[in-house]
Amino acid sequence: MKNVFQSPIDHNVLPNRIIDFIRDKIIIGEIKAGEKVSEAKLSEELQISRTPIREAIRLLECEGFIEIIPRKGAVVKSFSKEDIINTFEVKAVVEALGVSKTSCEAAEKDISKLESFIDNESKYIEKNEVVKFFKEYDKFNSTLIKNCTNQYLIEINLKMNNHTLRYRYFCFKYPDTLSDITNYQKKIVADIKNRDVFNLRIDYENYIKDIGIKIAQKVHD
Repeated sequence: MKNVFQSPIDHNVLPNRIIDFIRDKIIIGEIKAGEKVSEAKLSEELQISRTPIREAIRLLECEGFIEIIPRKGAVVKSFSKEDIINTFEVKAVVEALGVSKTSCEAAEKDISKLESFIDNESKYIEKNEVVKFFKEYDKFNSTLIKNCTNQYLIEINLKMNNHTLRYRYFCFKYPDTLSDITNYQKKIVADIKNRDVFNLRIDYENYIKDIGIKIAQKVHD
């Protein structure tokens, strides 16, 4: 079997590539919550020994994607409605703080981009193209955050993104929740135009929290 990494492997970056590979399988639901993470299967699929896979599993346990259960081994960690809401609640506070650290004057330069992302999202909602919708959604958020000068805040947010991605994939089954996202985004753009930093932070925080609540409701309906 050919190595799935295709190109020659740099052993200095191999652990990160293995972690990304397994994490992505969990995020997209290829390895489902409660399902055993098989070292043997991954070893065969990646055409590498079990040792780096075992290390990757240990690190993913630290990240909260995997849990080790006695007499069963490594399994994908399940999550509750409260887990989803709590994750997005923290993400909302962190990102809203980041957005508020970006001046409205700086954000004003990107208004045409932000409005373009919203227009594209609306088109993808009509076509039920959820993957493309979230690509525009990510562009919208990253455009708002990019001018934040607090590097620690950016690093915390990046670490949280993988968990919200896992939850967000459930939206692929429930595209009816997406139009609410664009409505919040329009309010955020209006706040920037009005240079209303106070409401910008509040609206952005509510925007992210609401996404978490909607996903949690759909997952556990």
